[in-house]
Amino acid sequence: HHALITAGVVKPTDAPPYLSALETVCERASALIRSPGVEALIQLTSLTARYSPRVARCALGSLPDPPAWPKKALAQARRLIADLEQERFPARLACRWRTIPKLPGRADVAWALLEREISLYLTARLYPGGGLDGVRADFEKATTDLSPADRRIDFFCPPSLTDLARRLTARGVRAFAQGDLTRSASYLEAAIAYDPDLLWPRWNLARLYTRTGRRLDALEQYEALQANLPAGLRPAFEHEMDGITGRSGDEAGFIAPLTGLADLLEVEG
Repeated sequence: HHALITAGVVKPTDAPPYLSALETVCERASALIRSPGVEALIQLTSLTARYSPRVARCALGSLPDPPAWPKKALAQARRLIADLEQERFPARLACRWRTIPKLPGRADVAWALLEREISLYLTARLYPGGGLDGVRADFEKATTDLSPADRRIDFFCPPSLTDLARRLTARGVRAFAQGDLTRSASYLEAAIAYDPDLLWPRWNLARLYTRTGRRLDALEQYEALQANLPAGLRPAFEHEMDGITGRSGDEAGFIAPLTGLADLLEVEG
């Protein structure tokens, strides 16, 4: 953990929210480092590089007895890590995650599939021609179109994606309030793609779709909200759904942006 912080892999101010991810890296990497060998080296490289190539470089630099590890395999792993860093691998992972279909409340399933894909991809990079070249080609094709938001990810883990999603949501709400609905929709849709379980961007996107006449899209977002809806927001949710479905009230009251979910607690049924 100290090495990761002092190496600049994670900024000290970012360390607390990413502590769980850092602990996972340290605990799992420490167990692998105690077992020198090709298989352990592959696992160590795969485990650490999925967070950041700098994390992987740090882990390999922490090997207590480098001569005990296969020299050729160690050099191969270090070359791969250098290549991944040059290719902005965390940004490419963010791009891949953003484009994977994810259901609210079931993002853990998509995350497990991505981790499997990462493992296969890195193995394909370490051992080209070993039967995984198709996995490599598919991954690289899917991650060529990096967005500006993807490029902001240097440490790839769920908390970093949630942080990014919250920043995009704030921009989307600001654009919504200013009447720039196209730009607002792009921010809010990207926020949901990074973290499908956040309520604030999804609720605002539902309102934006309602305002632009995309009723079916709005209803889809409202329905998705129910996957993680806190009990305290249920009355506001039902009141809003009644309005946009025409059961009662008027949908015109639900086409303004929400600056925060606390606004909904003031809604009277």
